Amino acid sequence: MSPKDVDFNNYAPQPAQKFGAFLGVYTPSVLTILGLIMYLRFGWVVGNLGLPITIFIVILASSITFITGLSASAVATNMRVGVGGEYFIISRSLGLELGGAIGIPLFLCRTLSITFYSFGLAESIVMIWPASWGATTPATVQLIAIIIIIIITAVSGRSAGLALKMQIPIMAAVALSIAALIIGVANGGLRAPELTATYRTAPQGFWYVFAVFFPAVTGFTAGIGMSGDLKDPQRAIPRGTISAVLTGTFIYLLILILLSVSARVSVDDLAQPGIIWVKIASLGAWLVYPGIWGAILSSAFGSVLGGPRVLQALASDGLAPRFFTRLSKAGQPTIATWVSGAVALAAVALGDLNAVAQFVTILFLTLYVTINLSAALAMAGKKVLLVDCDPQANATTGLGHPAQQQRRNLYHVLLDEADVADTVLSTEIENLRVVPAAAELFGAEVELVEVEGREYLLRKALSRAGEGFDFVLLDCPPSLGLLTVNALTAARRVIVPMQCEYYALEGLSSLMNTLEMIR
Repeated sequence: MSPKDVDFNNYAPQPAQKFGAFLGVYTPSVLTILGLIMYLRFGWVVGNLGLPITIFIVILASSITFITGLSASAVATNMRVGVGGEYFIISRSLGLELGGAIGIPLFLCRTLSITFYSFGLAESIVMIWPASWGATTPATVQLIAIIIIIIITAVSGRSAGLALKMQIPIMAAVALSIAALIIGVANGGLRAPELTATYRTAPQGFWYVFAVFFPAVTGFTAGIGMSGDLKDPQRAIPRGTISAVLTGTFIYLLILILLSVSARVSVDDLAQPGIIWVKIASLGAWLVYPGIWGAILSSAFGSVLGGPRVLQALASDGLAPRFFTRLSKAGQPTIATWVSGAVALAAVALGDLNAVAQFVTILFLTLYVTINLSAALAMAGKKVLLVDCDPQANATTGLGHPAQQQRRNLYHVLLDEADVADTVLSTEIENLRVVPAAAELFGAEVELVEVEGREYLLRKALSRAGEGFDFVLLDCPPSLGLLTVNALTAARRVIVPMQCEYYALEGLSSLMNTLEMIR
């Protein structure tokens, strides 16, 4: 089945159990918003920017998510929303070609987020690891993360209702930690807040601090991912999403004001990264750590519930094997859930939280930008050639061409077995053409290792392609191997999409060093 054969009136099978705006949308969204950044970095933001600029950052970031939430709500109220959340909305608004380009990476991103949050919870557990249990190693963190992934996958695979109901006590733990902070500030005395920015531990300046803070407001889409499990998505999504954004904004402003006026810590203490809440809150770690663990668990549950449903929707649209649409008696996409868990377990091999964060943050956003930029240029009347340099072939499949090793593709071009012109495929966008990729590209780096001038093979091939295209865009794989080096040596300009968060900045620094070496 090809994407154009899919009837948009056919939807993935609907689970038997349905949820309302509170449990299905508001609860997962607000708990993802009130997450790790709130506990680990809010004091750091206040200590570097002072209270007035910090309030400005909260309002600016929340305004962005509020407007985006209104946009998603407007679309949701104008159509029957089915399984798949953002993927469903985009594919029904812009078509399956662009919807598929978003859906496949969206599934992988949410699945890897399971690993990310599991590593975060594992590292927080290691922070209070009793010395009598022996020294901890990176392998200890990985083992704990594996156990966490298995548990949350098993709970979610059994019942979405069970997973969502577990978030009620988690919400209570988060609320209790906030109450402990309020009591601690009230009992510990007050001081005048700092009113000017000092950048004590953030010499990079305002936008660096904003980049670290911004992920704190991005969890509002967690509830949209449950669209297929809602009783009335057209009412639940707007109500739950907007309520979660407003709740998060209010709580953020309250917490930042409390941290800035508490006499229990100095402004120098605030500027240090870490869990500053422990020094301020009543009963300290006894109430703060359960809130932290609850926030991480709720985010992990949101990912393990959302990812399989994107895969279920893709299968229903013919973009993934049909067996992913199968539901359990409880209405769960069981096979999709366990596949998501298996991918999350495999991602533990990436090493640690930082490695997973960089992979999720940078690589999938690169794919989004490449496809959408190609489509935008083509629809503006420019003739565009998209060269898929990634063996995973997501750009190829996202433009409506199943990955096939039988046809000529970039692999044959690099091995000088075909010209670029022999491999070009048309797309449903009039001015957009694609040079496809296939799994064969995985072996190209080994086969070309002894070829002289192997770093310039793509540039030479494109120079022989002739005129006729206004733009040639190269979609790079998620590594700095020979394929990426070929793309960088052939390119005149480099676009580096990135998310506003700390680990993305670290990844950007490494990439800039590589670009300087190639240049």
